Amino acid sequence: MRSLRSTVLIKAPSRSLAIGYGLIIGGALGNNLVDRVIYGKVADFFHFYGFGYDWYIFNIADVAITLGAIAIIYDVLQPEQPPTSSEV
Repeated sequence: MRSLRSTVLIKAPSRSLAIGYGLIIGGALGNNLVDRVIYGKVADFFHFYGFGYDWYIFNIADVAITLGAIAIIYDVLQPEQPPTSSEV
């Protein structure tokens, strides 16, 4: 039996939609779920000072989820292409 992730990605009608789904699922199941199970909470942002600079360190899983949402929005805003003769 295929997992939800592979089923959703295989049946996605476009590459940008598949990438968006993959990033969202990966970000949600990756670091966020692991942190929630192990530590009981998810640390989103850290602020470090060093050598006279302010450095923001952020959760890579949140970046993946955000980029996935952008990819899905990009896909939705693309004009629909008419089907080719082999798709009909």
